Amino acid sequence: MATRSAIVLISIIPLSIAASAAKRGDDDPATVVVLIRHAEKGESASSPADPPLSFAGQARAKELAHVLKDSGVDAIYVTSLMRTQQTAEPLATQAGITPISIAAEDVDSLVAQIESQSTGKTILIVGHSNTIPRIIAKFSDQSVPVIADDAFDNLYVITKRGSEATVLRLRYGKASWPIGVSGGSITTVVAFGKASLHFFALRDLIERSRKIPLNSRK
Repeated sequence: MATRSAIVLISIIPLSIAASAAKRGDDDPATVVVLIRHAEKGESASSPADPPLSFAGQARAKELAHVLKDSGVDAIYVTSLMRTQQTAEPLATQAGITPISIAAEDVDSLVAQIESQSTGKTILIVGHSNTIPRIIAKFSDQSVPVIADDAFDNLYVITKRGSEATVLRLRYGKASWPIGVSGGSITTVVAFGKASLHFFALRDLIERSRKIPLNSRK
């Protein structure tokens, strides 16, 4: 029953966006920004501040590559830390993209670069629990819940056209935190089931978001 409900949620959201599109007719190109925290990290005696991914993290990185396989990602941003780079590596290799490394705390420069150079493109950002909410707020003027230390399955999709933005909160891979719905203006979509369901749901949302005008807040 949970799986059927999730499919209904995923189907309804694009339809509601389409209904508003008929009223507006906005042709500005949409920029889609996918944001995740790095996958589960392991331990490193030689470099405790920069550990590699654990086995669970490596599995999640591969799941991310599957989920975003046909999403049309044009660029990938990571930080200087190994865990973000290894999380992006399977997708980057699959897509033939060289990730761009940025300073983890330099949120303003990251957002400014994407807004000035990537209009109409699909971007993946692999960040950290303390930077992803700040990046989302900078892009959309919307807030998301604090990301817990042991939560690695959140996946956010920002669709921005001009000064308007929507934020979708999804889950991917193995659940690492109790599923719940955030408040405010963030829409939460919970994708249950096999990897293929995650993949088709996200691909559909991204494709529709790129083509259909937004009707949400700044």
